[in-house]
Amino acid sequence: MRQNNRLNEKISDKAVELIKQYRLSHGLAMPDAMIAATAIILDKEFITKNQRDYRFIKGLKLLPYPLSCTESEEK
Repeated sequence: MRQNNRLNEKISDKAVELIKQYRLSHGLAMPDAMIAATAIILDKEFITKNQRDYRFIKGLKLLPYPLSCTESEEK
């Protein structure tokens, strides 16, 4: 349980850091900051259709959303 608490604290701290850094300049909201912070702290790649809300975050491994999925949804 302690390990989870430390992980949650690291993610929360990173989210606050991201909010301070990007809220005014890019309009980063807390839910998006928490998602990005989780990916950064866990050192995971992140994929989303909503690329514009994340592409400016340094340290986030943002993968492009598959073009084929986007094309099929537009039809």
